[in-house]
Amino acid sequence: IFGLVAIVGALCLAFAISMSAEYLMWISAGVTVFGVIAFLRSGSNGPRTSKYREHHLTRADIGVITASIVSLAAILFFAAQDQRAIIFNPYPNLEVPAIDYRILLALVPLLGPALFPYEETQP
Repeated sequence: IFGLVAIVGALCLAFAISMSAEYLMWISAGVTVFGVIAFLRSGSNGPRTSKYREHHLTRADIGVITASIVSLAAILFFAAQDQRAIIFNPYPNLEVPAIDYRILLALVPLLGPALFPYEETQP
């Protein structure tokens, strides 16, 4: 349930940022942080009951996580400077949208797994 709270909080946070709703942004950021912390702490309360082997993060997993965090940080940084590129409008105008090339470049690290696939070797 805490994972769902974190996801809903993050979606509300994205909506609040796009609509420039400051109060909703702070409330949803708090809900997201609470959900993430509660989710991370909830998994260590008892013994493992699964028969599946535990999954350990590989270098590829860490690369995807790092690329996602770097892209998100860059997008939020550039969006704070020019909000025209991320404004959400449910009734779009028929005009060429504002494109911020810095935000497009911030998405390039997410292509890493496709450009440099990591193949695990069997022990």
